[in-house]
Amino acid sequence: MNTETQVGLPEGSVKLSCEYAITSVEVTSGEITEVLALEPSRHFAKGDQVIPKNPARSTIVRFHHLWALHTEPQIGDALELSNAHVRQLRVLLEPRIAAIELIRRRRVRTNFQVWIKPMGGG
Repeated sequence: MNTETQVGLPEGSVKLSCEYAITSVEVTSGEITEVLALEPSRHFAKGDQVIPKNPARSTIVRFHHLWALHTEPQIGDALELSNAHVRQLRVLLEPRIAAIELIRRRRVRTNFQVWIKPMGGG
């Protein structure tokens, strides 16, 4: 039985990435960067305007600050990739646990997400 899909990916393949994010209406991404001594993968500021791609939609104004660290999407086995991506973020964040706890004492929310998109057929 052939386990390859039409595009050559093994059956059950996924596209996967992870993100650890800190959001706050008070604490800026710059403050978080300074405390963690770590540049984010992405960030934005409260009050930033987002111009929609569709001109029929209204401009959006960000209502909070965001500091986020993410892994680059990869395609492969879900379990292997999820373990690798979590390890990648853990290596960066674990030495900063005390700083993260310091930030978490302020009015912030933290979030860890894993994005999984099925790629292989089956």
